Amino acid sequence: MRRLLILFVFFILAAFFVDTLCPCIDDRPPEVRFEERLNRAYLLTYNNDDFDFSVQYPSFFTVQPDSLIDYAGCAQFCYRADWANIVLEYHVAKPIERVSVKAYAKHVAQRKKADKLRLHGSSFIISGRLYEGYRYHEKHILKNTLWHVYALYYPESYQNHIARLFRMIDRWQIETPEKTPIKSLCCKK
Repeated sequence: MRRLLILFVFFILAAFFVDTLCPCIDDRPPEVRFEERLNRAYLLTYNNDDFDFSVQYPSFFTVQPDSLIDYAGCAQFCYRADWANIVLEYHVAKPIERVSVKAYAKHVAQRKKADKLRLHGSSFIISGRLYEGYRYHEKHILKNTLWHVYALYYPESYQNHIARLFRMIDRWQIETPEKTPIKSLCCKK
């Protein structure tokens, strides 16, 4: 009986050490692991004072260094793992002169072969196939004389797992700080 008890204790200790020393293998698909990580991540804010914009991105995405970006007014946030390449990108574009928002939206949607186009006042959202296996989802906002574009490029297999990124882009607005007159701050009537 004593030997059986010692053997049982030895077995429990061996199982404990094997469990703590050997990492667990997560057999779930990479899309599901990404979705879980995305839903747990907090959002960071990237600010650019040159073009007066701010965008949010998940904390586990890496910010592409400015030295690797070809033009001013562009910011990229990347996730590269499990053979997936997911990119959030912000850039600025000049509008076509004397063209309405609706006409410009149709022009961009046609040029990019978009599947969907949604108009919202001075902004629009397009989405479609980028190339085989990859899709895009973009929001374009006209502010002053520039189009501000926030885009998401992702593998098709991740489409059902990145709802938070879709909502983030769909709800994105360019905030203009309210200018309060100095008189109202310092003088009481």
